[in-house]
Amino acid sequence: AAPAAPAGAARTVDGRRLTVVLGAAILLMFVVGVASARSTSPLPSTSSSGTPGEPPPPAATVPQQHPAVAPPVVPPVAPAPVAPHTATALPGLTGTVTLGDGAPGWSVQGIRYGAHAGYLRMVFDLQPAAGAASGSPRTTIGFQDPTTLIVSFDQAIAPGAPAAPLAGGLVTSVSLLTPRPAAGSTAYVVRLAHPVQFSPSFATSPLRLILDLH
Repeated sequence: AAPAAPAGAARTVDGRRLTVVLGAAILLMFVVGVASARSTSPLPSTSSSGTPGEPPPPAATVPQQHPAVAPPVVPPVAPAPVAPHTATALPGLTGTVTLGDGAPGWSVQGIRYGAHAGYLRMVFDLQPAAGAASGSPRTTIGFQDPTTLIVSFDQAIAPGAPAAPLAGGLVTSVSLLTPRPAAGSTAYVVRLAHPVQFSPSFATSPLRLILDLH
C-alpha cells in the first residue's frame, strides 16, 4: 500500500484553493459592479450648452430702445408778395385812357391806316415777342398837346420805326418816343393835322389795338 500524504500538506492545498475561489468571487463582483454602474450612469448631455469645461456663451445683449423724437417743425416761410406791375407813368398827358390787362411778352409789329367816312382808323398789330403770349399789354393813350397823341404799350417792344402814315391825312407823322417811358415799354408820338377825339379798343385773333380818330 502507498504511504498516506501528510496532514499538513493537505491543509496547504485546501487553503490555496480557497484563496483562488475567493479571488475569483471578488473579481466577479467587481466586474458586475462596474457593468451595473455603467448601465445606470446618465449619458452626457448633447444640448447646446456646449462642451463640458468650456465657458458658457455670453448672453445676447438687447440694444437699448430710445423713444423716437420727432424733428422740429419749421413753419413755412411765405414768399414776399410781388408788387403788381403798373402802367408806365406818362406825366403831362390829358384825356388819358388806359386799357389792356397788363400781360407781358408782346411786340408791336406795325401800324396800318384806314380812312373811313368821318374818322381815321389806326391799327397796331401785335404778336408774341418770343414763343407765346396771352392777354393784352396795358396801353395808355393821352394828349401831350391838342395835336400830339401819345400811345404807350407797357411791357411791349417794337422791332423798328413805324411806317409813314397816309399822305395828306389826319395823321401827319408817327415816331417812337425817345427815351422810352420805361425799360421794355414802347410809346409812339402821333402828330395830328388838327385836334381830334379818339376811341381805343382791343381785338383778338390776332391781337391788335384799334384806335379810331374822329
